[in-house]
Amino acid sequence: MDPDLGDPVLRRIVGRVEALNLGYFGIEFAVALAIGSVSLFADSVDFLESAPARSLLQIADAVSASRGEREAQTHETRPD
Repeated sequence: MDPDLGDPVLRRIVGRVEALNLGYFGIEFAVALAIGSVSLFADSVDFLESAPARSLLQIADAVSASRGEREAQTHETRPD
């Protein structure tokens, strides 16, 4: 089953996951600085890295969906 990221509910969920990832990055980063943990700092950077990757996937899906809609409209209006 392929998820449809054009679905507004699913997009909202993905947006919330992105926000949570950024929040967890901030918390882990602050704690890593407070206790001087390089390991925790590295883990916080992983949270930070995940957010842009998901954003790019969401943008790519939106572009793909809009392109598909335009092509569908073109095929509907074009006479055979």
